[in-house]
Amino acid sequence: MDIHIAWASALLCSLRIGNAKAAERGTGQQARLHAFSFINQTIANVVSPKAKLIVMSANLLEMFQQWLIQNGITTTSHSTASYMTRLRKSFKIWNRKSKILVPIESNLGTLQYLVHNRPDLLDDLFNLMIRYVCDDFADGKISEGYKNDICTAVRRFQEYLTSVAGKNNISVSPAVMQGLASSVSNELTASEEFYPDELNLRNRISSRNSTYWPASKLGDLIGKNSDESWITQALKKVSVLTEKGPHRVIDIEKMRVGKGDILEVMPKIYSKGAFVKAYGYHANGSIHPFKVARDANGTILLSSISIDHSPAISLIIKSGRFPEFQNLINGLNVNPRKLKKEYDLINEMEFYLLMERSQNSAKGNRW
Repeated sequence: MDIHIAWASALLCSLRIGNAKAAERGTGQQARLHAFSFINQTIANVVSPKAKLIVMSANLLEMFQQWLIQNGITTTSHSTASYMTRLRKSFKIWNRKSKILVPIESNLGTLQYLVHNRPDLLDDLFNLMIRYVCDDFADGKISEGYKNDICTAVRRFQEYLTSVAGKNNISVSPAVMQGLASSVSNELTASEEFYPDELNLRNRISSRNSTYWPASKLGDLIGKNSDESWITQALKKVSVLTEKGPHRVIDIEKMRVGKGDILEVMPKIYSKGAFVKAYGYHANGSIHPFKVARDANGTILLSSISIDHSPAISLIIKSGRFPEFQNLINGLNVNPRKLKKEYDLINEMEFYLLMERSQNSAKGNRW
């Protein structure tokens, strides 16, 4: 379906649900005028010569709110509203700093489109959004706590889009998609520096599903949303080796790719601007400078920075000391309380280290 035709369908749909959408901004004639004004502006954006990629998804934010509640991420109307306020704050920051898909609120359907067509580009967009939020913190515009809350809301929205949101009926030409990809690449490569938040370590930990580490089942049994969840416990331990010893990633201010594409990090305990070289284990157990990969356009591939579990999870489980995990793996009934105790012990034994993805894959479960 041509993008303009798809837009016409979306607009007709929005007219039919006009009262529901308008209720967010008021009632009666004023709300209806606001809704029609929004639609008219949307039409103007779509048919303009600039051919902006602006796609409306009328219910996406409303469905996201429902998803937060259904998954126990928020438990009250107040906490849900706070989540949405933080997400909209990220939108405001994006609209101020980026030149892509602005205003982002009118382009959420494009993000939904990317889920099924260019997931790599979707990751880049969300990483950029996180970067701009962190920039505001670095500039003293928001507090560290608020920065963390906003980043959490952004990542939850990304999680919702990738795990729940279905396909929409928008069709985008290859030329337009290439233009979007080029714009994202240009903004990403404007700086060789990035923030640890852009690595999305929480999602990497929580989505790691393997025979011996079924993360999705763990979340259902021992919780995944509290401040002391198993995911948060693991996240606090993720570390990176440097020329000045190991540092926890949560204690790293900023990262960058230096000469020879070697990763460098700025620990918070040092003065601003003091980067130190990072190192990583190779599959044979030797330690080398940490090299970061790039794509064909020269864009830093954050996905090439992996988390290694040492010792390997499979070796720990196979030791025979964790019967509840064995039951979980074998599809048998599990006692959640005992499983949580076993996880706490495993987490004490584990080291979580940043490692080059290629080396992590080559290492496998050997050690």
